[in-house]
Amino acid sequence: MKKMLAAVAILMLAVMTGGVAQAADNTATQNVTITVKEVAKLKATSVTVGITIDAPTTAGEDPSVTITDNNNTCGYTSIVVSGQTRKLTGSTDSDLSTKGISLTLLPEGVPDGCGTASGTAVTLTTSGADLITAIGSCKTGNKNITLTYGLTVSDITKLTAGSVPVTVTLTLTD
Repeated sequence: MKKMLAAVAILMLAVMTGGVAQAADNTATQNVTITVKEVAKLKATSVTVGITIDAPTTAGEDPSVTITDNNNTCGYTSIVVSGQTRKLTGSTDSDLSTKGISLTLLPEGVPDGCGTASGTAVTLTTSGADLITAIGSCKTGNKNITLTYGLTVSDITKLTAGSVPVTVTLTLTD
């Protein structure tokens, strides 16, 4: 009889607590959406480069060219869509060929995976010139790219004494 009473008590307890004992649910899921935006961020040192065209060492030779403060650098961060690349271009705000000179820029020290440098000095024009191509998703980090300016006298008959202010624009573009 005691056994029957215990069985009835257990049955009543089970009915009052919901019938069957259930295990607790100890997992849950959440959906997370990660959005990676395209990035094209460029920085450059703002050093004023001084270029002087002066008398040659010997009469009858080409004028001498002296460049000061030629310690320029740039760096960038780029995130592109799959299969896309960017390039870094350089351009001037005026046509220097009309003044008998040619301004060049040589990019050096491009970090691995951050594009392909031209390998030679590139003549800058108003329409722009490719300095570094095949830039994918990368960052130059603290390994800034060195930018070395050069100048040649292309037509001495067009040279006139005085200053020729020039703005060089660097652009990170698709």
